[in-house]
Amino acid sequence: MLLLIYFSVLSISLLSPIASNQYIPNSPDYAFHLVLISQAKEALANGQSFPLRIAPDLYQGFGYPIYQFYSPLVYNVVGALHKLVIPSNPWIAFKLSLWFGLVFAGVFVYRLVHRFVHSASASLLSATLYLMSPLLLVNMGARGDLSESIAICILPCVLYFSVQYHHKPSLNLFILTSLAWFSLATTHLITFIFSSLFIGVFLITLNIQMQLPLRRLAELGLAYAFAWLLALWYLAPVILLPPYLYTHYILNNPYTAGWLSPLSTLLTPSAASPMPLPGNGKLYFPFYVGLGWPMLLGIGYAIYKKILDNQVKVPVFVTPLLFLIFIAFFAAWSPINFWLFLPESFGVLQFGFRLIIQMMWMGAILFAWGINDLFQHQLDARHVAIGILLIAIANSSWIMTNQESRITLENLIERPQLSEWGTRSYVINPSTVLYDKNTTLNLLPVKETVHFCHREKAIIVCQIAISKKTTDVQLPVLYYPNMLNIKVNGKTSAYQPFPYHNETKNYFIINPMLVTLKLAPGNYEITSRFVGFALANEISLFAWSIFVLLLPLSVFNFIKRS
Repeated sequence: MLLLIYFSVLSISLLSPIASNQYIPNSPDYAFHLVLISQAKEALANGQSFPLRIAPDLYQGFGYPIYQFYSPLVYNVVGALHKLVIPSNPWIAFKLSLWFGLVFAGVFVYRLVHRFVHSASASLLSATLYLMSPLLLVNMGARGDLSESIAICILPCVLYFSVQYHHKPSLNLFILTSLAWFSLATTHLITFIFSSLFIGVFLITLNIQMQLPLRRLAELGLAYAFAWLLALWYLAPVILLPPYLYTHYILNNPYTAGWLSPLSTLLTPSAASPMPLPGNGKLYFPFYVGLGWPMLLGIGYAIYKKILDNQVKVPVFVTPLLFLIFIAFFAAWSPINFWLFLPESFGVLQFGFRLIIQMMWMGAILFAWGINDLFQHQLDARHVAIGILLIAIANSSWIMTNQESRITLENLIERPQLSEWGTRSYVINPSTVLYDKNTTLNLLPVKETVHFCHREKAIIVCQIAISKKTTDVQLPVLYYPNMLNIKVNGKTSAYQPFPYHNETKNYFIINPMLVTLKLAPGNYEITSRFVGFALANEISLFAWSIFVLLLPLSVFNFIKRS
């Protein structure tokens, strides 16, 4: 209870740059996430449940399936919070979700570190350091990346249950480990991918060093695979569709974004811009990354003990953590373009500074071990109080107040299209989809058919009469292969893509592919519902059925042991 009280108060203080319930900081991420929260509320009110798929008012009402491709769990939860608890203000729901995430992270960093160091004092200091990590502070207070911030808060829970399950497998830990990995996967895919790599290497190395049976890794792999099955309804389209999406063309080599995390800013003792301000439009809000000196000193102490002090044998977890931190640090810095020699899929990282997320959990463990070893396992309440003060002094410069955005909260609620700079990533690109221009006898364009269509909750219904010969009817529905359930007069129908040529010259509006049907003369009732990949949905449903069946047995085992 004392831990919860402490982390609750600390978390409130860390959200001070976004204390206002009316004014939004100047970063497009805030607008993007606030609109998706507001749209999630609308989707829930219109009959969607879990998982959310469609943002009903985005992309000119074409039924934009943003939640199918981006952070569905976050918007399901925060959208429900907005709808049920604070329906008048998505900005409060945004901040409240961050507060819950920070408290959750604090508790699990404490438990994770205590698992390795066995010191309550060092664990509390390390949890404080994690919550005050520069990247997390900047993500919340200056950049406004809700999904990445929540993923940073979930990550300690993922690692804690993975370590526990690897150490002593049980049904309860299998369920909790799978659920934790599922939560991370459906919160922030990039963090999930690179956490899988770094945590996987860490636990494999520990297994080898401790000479544990390979069965432990196999059991952990089963829990991880089960998480994939739980999330397959989301992961399968993300894996299979990128060549068709605009996001495939905006993934950049992380080396080109290396100017955001040069060596000097990674090592800086306080928040500092990586370039002269105002940045000539390249850096238009205070996004200054770094590790902070407390964490750097903890890592440095571990390096000293490992390399220079041969009289002390360091714990087995220190060596793999130092190796992985070196890899993550070098990749975040990217002094040379080594990314060219890696598979193109590594470009999903986009920005090298995202690898600081991996250094955060590794540095937290090393910091706790180092401070505990430095004080010869004699830390007490006085050391904790002074340590919290010193961490706050060292990292407080990253608690920065951003400028006010020109877009107001009222603007976003009334005109959610203002956030479409980010949503365009998940629209089908006409240049990647084959369609036969020569077979088109007649085209009934969407600007005409839209007048005969309306939305009934999650379904678009069109009442259309065709009087001419066989016609290509363009519906106000974004095209996605094998992910739509289109019915014509009650019967499931095949559909084709056809490009939509938008007359606007707005740079942020992209011409997408729309659904078309070839219809002979007659009267038609056409319905369209976005359902995702049927096979992936069925596999996930089966996995969730197993999960539900395992829960009573898990509860029984827990009660029995208690």
